[in-house]
Amino acid sequence: MKYIFKSLFYLLFITIFPGLQAQTFTQYNTSITNVAYGASAWGDYDKDGDLDLLLCGDRTTGSFYAGIFRNDNGSFVNTNAGLTGLAYASAEWGDFDNDNDLDIILSGYDINSTPVSQIYRNDNNSFVFLTELSTSVADGESTWGDYDNDGDLDILVVGSYKITIFRNNGDGTFTDIIPHLQELQSASARWVDFDNDGDLDILISGDSGGGFVTKLYRNTAGDFQVVDAGFPGLSAGTINWGDLDNDGDMDLIITGFDDALDPQFFVYRNDGNDLFTEINTYITGIALSSLDLGDVDNDGDLDMVFSGKSAGCGSQYSAMYRNMGNWLFFDMGATLVDLKRSSVSFGDFDNDGDIDVFLSGLNGYDDAVSALFRNENGANAFVPNTNPTAPDGLLTASSDGSDITFSWNRAQDAQTPSDGLSYNLRVGTTSGGHEILSSMSCNCGFNKRSALGNVNQDTSWNLLSLSPGTYYWSVQALDNGGMASVFATEQSFTVLPAGIAAYADHVSVTVYPNPANDILFVRFDSQDKPQPVTIYNGQGHQVWTGFLKDQEYIDVSRFSTGLYHLKTSRSGVSFIVQ
Repeated sequence: MKYIFKSLFYLLFITIFPGLQAQTFTQYNTSITNVAYGASAWGDYDKDGDLDLLLCGDRTTGSFYAGIFRNDNGSFVNTNAGLTGLAYASAEWGDFDNDNDLDIILSGYDINSTPVSQIYRNDNNSFVFLTELSTSVADGESTWGDYDNDGDLDILVVGSYKITIFRNNGDGTFTDIIPHLQELQSASARWVDFDNDGDLDILISGDSGGGFVTKLYRNTAGDFQVVDAGFPGLSAGTINWGDLDNDGDMDLIITGFDDALDPQFFVYRNDGNDLFTEINTYITGIALSSLDLGDVDNDGDLDMVFSGKSAGCGSQYSAMYRNMGNWLFFDMGATLVDLKRSSVSFGDFDNDGDIDVFLSGLNGYDDAVSALFRNENGANAFVPNTNPTAPDGLLTASSDGSDITFSWNRAQDAQTPSDGLSYNLRVGTTSGGHEILSSMSCNCGFNKRSALGNVNQDTSWNLLSLSPGTYYWSVQALDNGGMASVFATEQSFTVLPAGIAAYADHVSVTVYPNPANDILFVRFDSQDKPQPVTIYNGQGHQVWTGFLKDQEYIDVSRFSTGLYHLKTSRSGVSFIVQ
């Protein structure tokens, strides 16, 4: 009955909205290696302004593969990068050493059926083996994410009935942190700030050995606690977060086998306050699957492409669904190759203002296939995507001098609504630098990864325990079609030595309003006599000194916009002038 209703719904939909199945994708001729049981990711590793392809998997001819295909004006050249060939694999770009080029993490089975998890450093466009992690996994995920807000990328690995977080020590080494998370096989995992609180949370799904599970963990100062979100347990599928309704928080798609080994496809709307509502989309369930999100028709919302095993014995299925708004999704009828044990990745490889799609996996004959499909509609059926504006209103604030909060206003875009934009933040010790937090984006504005911004959709982000010194930072906006803004006008600030910006004792002085415009009131816990007060700007320069009593004020109307530190003989506090 479910499938009869789905067919009737589909016929009614195309009757009401004729011509929606007209999106054209044509297969693009390449010599990219055919693989299955693998992974793919788009990224500009050589900084030439176009997306290259990271790929790994089983050739199904007796050998495994991992490598990089360099994009030379639309021709893909195998770089023979020297990576270990893997199957049941995951692969991801990330800048772990904050030198603003793309490094690699790979996980999977090698040809000897041994699980491996390896990091490769990008050294002037050549990849050098750095280390093999002490916990190696296969048939799962290894994924980058800064869980401790120190600016460098840590690693979550899950698979082979293991799970571990590796903390990046900032010197090319990683420390194994054993969290109290569910160990899984046939697993999927994602970092995401689902609650918009400025740090990365975790969602995992897979086979626990005692049943299939899907678990959401909230990050609380580096400690992960289970959130009872009510998601169904699935295995051998995929997890994808994306703001499907452009309301500023991340919604969820989960696929995979349920406990009865039936393929499933679930969509959940994020309602905030740890609440998620299941949306009935009538989309066919898939497992042994992969899914990606992106705006293929440049109407500003996230569409989806996926492939995998659908209901029935051995059946492969690939499809692209258009997001029509109001939680309606429509099969676009894109002519793709049907695959399972698959990987799919959106990316605008030809820089023509619309996103294309790469697929790899097993076809109906159990042959490995890799296929690139070019989105042809940007030239004739709709206006190509355009870049967002740069964010403005950049501010920094400090709770104790070394912990810094960055904030900015939402940017604007002609296609993606403002609430749907994500952001890349960079922080460096040099002007234009990325030494503390890498944006993984060119300073000219080109986004080097076909991925969500490094701080998700947040418009504020925390960096903790910065050393004394002067820092430079900026932020750019990303839209749902993968286009990036230029970076905002660079800002700078200084973390002062202990005793000026960092206060170890209790705060005996408070200020209000904060941020301030013209008048800053000062309040002390002692009201018996005037207190010495000195104010420093973000560069550590003294801008005001004097004596104040409790509830007296300072005229800050002539202060420049930015972060300031008010110090008394006993304590101090930071404030912002705007």
